[in-house]
Amino acid sequence: MKVVCPEHVKTISFDSDWRAEVTVRQTLVFLDNAARGCLQDHCTVDPSAPLADFYWKSDDAKEVSRRRRGRDTIVIDWRPREGVVPYALHRHEFSWSPSGSHGSPALCTELRCEMKTGLFQCDIVAQQDFENAVVFERPSWWVLGNERKLIKHALKQLETHNERPAITDNGYRVEWKVLGPKVGARFVLVAFRRHGVTIWQEELRKTSLFGRARDLIGRVAST
Repeated sequence: MKVVCPEHVKTISFDSDWRAEVTVRQTLVFLDNAARGCLQDHCTVDPSAPLADFYWKSDDAKEVSRRRRGRDTIVIDWRPREGVVPYALHRHEFSWSPSGSHGSPALCTELRCEMKTGLFQCDIVAQQDFENAVVFERPSWWVLGNERKLIKHALKQLETHNERPAITDNGYRVEWKVLGPKVGARFVLVAFRRHGVTIWQEELRKTSLFGRARDLIGRVAST
């Protein structure tokens, strides 16, 4: 099925307990007969989440099948519930709720452009404020789950990146957008909550080889 996406907006909303809901809104344009084949939605989940129990919601689409891709992604194959008109704008929206609470000093999300897209955007909305944010292309060495390396890399990017996601609504919203990303491009957005940068800098200092050695010398000297 040939389709392009003039606009893709992903919104991650957190409640007061830092439980998340993810909503993706797409404007699609079908370039051929929409009856052939399926489209795909990609949802990032906890690697331990059972495939059968995953709850994907869309009022405009009908699920055909689902499968895992990698450790943390569930792919939903779907078809439109209503007939579509080639070359006309078609609105598609879907959502899911990642399990657990996400109240870490830094919130990380991976973004991947899956089709030809004009505007690619991600918003993070919470009930507590953010102090800083950075986005960068996913490093080739990044291993899923190695949070320490990821945050260390993000802090370095804060020192060098001039263009960063905007923080609006008195600090409660992080907004980032890019025009015309390449298909398959992968980005990582890291948003630091209030004092999150300082907390992580201290954590990295304590867990570094030099930091552990200095703490050990300090304990020995005090005895």
